[in-house]
Amino acid sequence: MWNQPRTALHNHDYCEIFLITQGTVHYLINGEKIILEKNTLSFVRPSDTHQFLPSPNGPQQHLNIAGETEIVQKLCDILSPSLFDKLMQIKNAVLFRINDADFNHLLYIVNRINLVDASNKSVYSAELLTLLFNAISLLNKYLSALKSPYPAWFDELLTKIHSSAFLDRSVADLYELSSYSPPILIAAFKQNLGVTPVQYLTKLKISHACNLLKHTDFTTLSISTTIGYDSLSHFNHVFKQYMGVSPGEYRKNYLFSLSRQDTSNP
Repeated sequence: MWNQPRTALHNHDYCEIFLITQGTVHYLINGEKIILEKNTLSFVRPSDTHQFLPSPNGPQQHLNIAGETEIVQKLCDILSPSLFDKLMQIKNAVLFRINDADFNHLLYIVNRINLVDASNKSVYSAELLTLLFNAISLLNKYLSALKSPYPAWFDELLTKIHSSAFLDRSVADLYELSSYSPPILIAAFKQNLGVTPVQYLTKLKISHACNLLKHTDFTTLSISTTIGYDSLSHFNHVFKQYMGVSPGEYRKNYLFSLSRQDTSNP
């Protein structure tokens, strides 16, 4: 919990969820000033630049929950294959006023976490993950109550291409899933998501490759085959375009960061 929230203008390379638990908070996000009341739940993306401003309205308090983008995406995918992309593509700030029952449920989990011995890392981490997942579940609940920003046929298409069965498929297979012609699909992707079908599908594949590199011992060749690349050199080239390093360097950097965490937290 943070009391009297006030921060410098900033963004970060992870996702953040916060809940206003007391008072009224003055908030600046992407150049827009907003007054947030108690029970406001917000999702902050890496692309968002935000700041808590000083407020004359008495005591304020908010709960912060942070998570690596890839972990947040995994949890979103459990609830809905298109949830993460919907959250990332919303043009305005992602803010929901949740009801008292949902508000109290999140605070119940927080109080439960406060009773856990932080030195018991496995239990403590599990409780934090539970809190993050419950917060994301509420985002999904309140977002689902809104009218979908996408046409129904486009929403259905996104669900299909997010399935694990589609990981090794190509953009030609994507076109076959729809009754619309490629030019219409390309226009729909650009209008709704700001990217082409090729760019969107490639992003999904590279994101999955990152997860496999971090959490399995699969070879780079095996991973490239899993996501539909027949040529290892082509996969390496595309991966480096998106991530700035080769797959091998990405895995090495991740393992190095884990080893540093282990040494700094004996």
